[in-house]
Amino acid sequence: MSGKGGDALGNIIMILIGIGMIVFASSCFKDIPLIGTVYLMPGDNILNAKIADPKLRYALFLAGGVFTAFGIFMQARKEGQ
Repeated sequence: MSGKGGDALGNIIMILIGIGMIVFASSCFKDIPLIGTVYLMPGDNILNAKIADPKLRYALFLAGGVFTAFGIFMQARKEGQ
């Protein structure tokens, strides 16, 4: 699929995926004192939380930021042409 519409749609989807990764990492991973980082779906009981590696949370934040920044960069570059 070539054309201007497909490229812009791909950039917008990349931006939305990045934002979604950041929202997921911030809402589902919590830092609990004396326990550490836990994975907890919104609305679940804290007693059902599972211990998670904090590196996973930071990796999701980083990957979401990279996706968002790259999508914005590509969209701005396309608009400048």
